[in-house]
Amino acid sequence: MSPSKYARHTLMQATVRDAHLGHPSSTAIQKPLRGRRGRLTRLPDLPLDILFVIFGYLHPLDLLRLSRSWKQMRAFLMSRNSKWIWRHALSHVEDLPDCPPNMSEPEYANLMFSSLCHYCCIERAPTIIWISRSRSCSKCFPNHFQRTQKLRQSRSFPSLPDECWEFARLTGKVVHNTSFAPITSRDTCQNIVNLDILQQLSEEHAIAKRQPQELEMWLSKTRLDHAAWVVIADNLAAWQQNQAQKRGDELAAARRRRLDAVVRNLIASGYEDVIEKMDLDLLRQHKLIKKTGDLTARVWANIKPSLMDFMIQVESKLREEHRLDQITRRRRLFAKYISDLCPPRCSTSVPISELSQAFPIKSVIESSPVEQDITFNDFPPPHAIIMLSSLWHRQKRQDLVQIMRKSPLMPRAVSVAHLDLATTFFYCDGPGYREPIGQKDVLIHPSAFSRRPDRDYNSVSVARLFDDLQQEFWNFGGDRISFHESAHLAARSIIAAGGYDPNTTTAATMDGLSFLFECRSCRCSTDSRLVMSWRRAIMHAIDHISISRQLPPPKWIKLDLSDPFYATAVAQIVGEEPFFRCHICNMFGDAALITNHIRERHTLYQTVTVMRQPHSPVRVPCPLPLLGSGNSLDDSIAF
Repeated sequence: MSPSKYARHTLMQATVRDAHLGHPSSTAIQKPLRGRRGRLTRLPDLPLDILFVIFGYLHPLDLLRLSRSWKQMRAFLMSRNSKWIWRHALSHVEDLPDCPPNMSEPEYANLMFSSLCHYCCIERAPTIIWISRSRSCSKCFPNHFQRTQKLRQSRSFPSLPDECWEFARLTGKVVHNTSFAPITSRDTCQNIVNLDILQQLSEEHAIAKRQPQELEMWLSKTRLDHAAWVVIADNLAAWQQNQAQKRGDELAAARRRRLDAVVRNLIASGYEDVIEKMDLDLLRQHKLIKKTGDLTARVWANIKPSLMDFMIQVESKLREEHRLDQITRRRRLFAKYISDLCPPRCSTSVPISELSQAFPIKSVIESSPVEQDITFNDFPPPHAIIMLSSLWHRQKRQDLVQIMRKSPLMPRAVSVAHLDLATTFFYCDGPGYREPIGQKDVLIHPSAFSRRPDRDYNSVSVARLFDDLQQEFWNFGGDRISFHESAHLAARSIIAAGGYDPNTTTAATMDGLSFLFECRSCRCSTDSRLVMSWRRAIMHAIDHISISRQLPPPKWIKLDLSDPFYATAVAQIVGEEPFFRCHICNMFGDAALITNHIRERHTLYQTVTVMRQPHSPVRVPCPLPLLGSGNSLDDSIAF
């Protein structure tokens, strides 16, 4: 030790000794300081009795920081003779439990108030690990805590009894390192132990196991100490949680005071209307307002320009939201106008989402002044809606032709005329059964324009339009409507069995015929036959192939008045109770039930036509001899 350092060391020892022996405190602590000299530069020059009074009223965390300021002060505050200073400082902390008997006051203060990691003293570690009486950062945690299973597999501490492992096991939600995920699982904590405690217990156990009596005494003492510490740790954890709650309440109250002061100043600046309409959480979460400091005149002068810019942006957003809300109300008013005043065929033929974007309807809804009250009289008259509907149908028929051209079953020269053929069917892509839909029905099918909640739209305005009316454009994205090739093939075979040309026969012609069809593949021996109309026969053929793939395709026979049981089959089909299906979620019921269901459950802001499901196939007895076909009838029966 150099002479200068030796002199300073002996001076400090003498000063501390004289202070505790009651000698006059005329000699102050001397320490030469280097570098920048701050406000505490003259602290070592104060008399010791004044220092003792000051130290006694400091917070324990301030004492810790002071003890880390320089070596001589640390030696002084960490000496046993300074215990009363720590006790006096700890006694000023509200409701703080007494220092545990097996911990010193500085150690207790460091555990309860210092947020630094106890292993590296660098990183912050706000969570206390009560079993080890320490705090650990995420970097140091894996070096001092390990899984029990890993230590067992590596045969660490082999001679340590299982009961001692419980003394080192973590409890509570303290794991904060990603290597121990899930980070808040109590099950995970129960499988993690402290290596330092296990090492200490292993060394003590190695000494105590030499004599059985000492081993039993050691286990009993360790067991009692652990139980006592668990009780103390629970009390300390409860106090810490209570203090955190109080501190949170204090900070929340301070933020509320600052928010109220800012609101008063903004109202005085002319933003009263904006504040009444805006969400105050926007102000509450602003980085300049959620601070806890009081709003003084100087602070307000510093943050006022930024808040003025913020309020201008909020006012602009409020105006835009008001405009969008007005557009939403106008769109839904237009939907009501279509459903209530226009002819029924207009209210069901075009999706409201597309009709609202047509000129001049879009101009009325989106371009009219925000303050203007739009009524039914502002919308085009019904005859104009009919013209727009006809134009829309012509355009969509061309889209259907383009969809048909994607199928290899269709000829290259496919045109709009092919849409009316009895072999032309489409389906709406989605989960469940792909129902064959004719070209007239596919344009008004709810599944072709119903809102898909999981769909991600690139345009915010388009998404807003779909949300307002709870529907999309017809076949939006081009992935909802497809040509039904299975129904096309089935229809060709059925029409050919009826004696007509599949390439020229239209759906209207087939609907006007009165004969039925029998599925020879579903005949039950000689007891009964399965009979149905031509549209139901198409669905039956699809079901027949999908359910019974090992059976050959169904074979069809035409039934007419020459069959003795033809009238019986017609009576059963006509007398069947009609039922309808929601084409969005496949719910079945009568027409009124399904109509209300679509409007309420799927929130379609327009009247939709619910289509009757084809009748169920009926069974009739087999005549002897079997009449497979007959002449066509002049009378037509619709099924």
